[in-house]
Amino acid sequence: LNRATPHVKRSEWDAAAVAYARAVELGADRRAVDVALSEVFLGAGLPRTAEFHADRAVLANPKVGAAFLARGRARSALGMQAAAAEDLAHGVELRARPAPSLVLEAMSAQTHSAAALAVADRAMKKIGIVASIQLPAIELERQHPTPNHALARVDALLVQSPEHPGWLALRGELLEEAGRPDEARATYEQALRAISMRPPDRRGER
Repeated sequence: LNRATPHVKRSEWDAAAVAYARAVELGADRRAVDVALSEVFLGAGLPRTAEFHADRAVLANPKVGAAFLARGRARSALGMQAAAAEDLAHGVELRARPAPSLVLEAMSAQTHSAAALAVADRAMKKIGIVASIQLPAIELERQHPTPNHALARVDALLVQSPEHPGWLALRGELLEEAGRPDEARATYEQALRAISMRPPDRRGER
């Protein structure tokens, strides 16, 4: 198993597959190796074989998030977008503390914004409000005529960092879009005050 890792990092797919096959012969957990082999075959440009190994891992233990994530990636490469989106979302949900990068991957696979937002919200119930997830969710909310939903999300960010200039500016934009210019103006002024409180060398940051 350890020998396979550097082969994967160097995209030496044949050598990695051989190492994993040998690991199984020596008694490694077949389910974990199937997940790894799925990623190897996907990297090698063989998504159908990747799906086979991931599907076998899912059937062997349907409570392992990594297996669903691997199958979702393989199905995405095969053009099976609906099935891929379902697998990736389920894989994230099975994680006790899903990494934000996995959450974003699952969100981007969804074909409807409501499904992507549901992925984000379920994940953040476990890991808390995370800016790298919440900001894309805000952009999804802005696609719909419900500005209050986007405002609630940016307000949740501001609870964590009340004087964050970027988030205050975003709140001002959302208030403008909601037809609330007086509140927007006051929020922009708050953002400017927050910028003025920064050290001089940081006041020009975007």
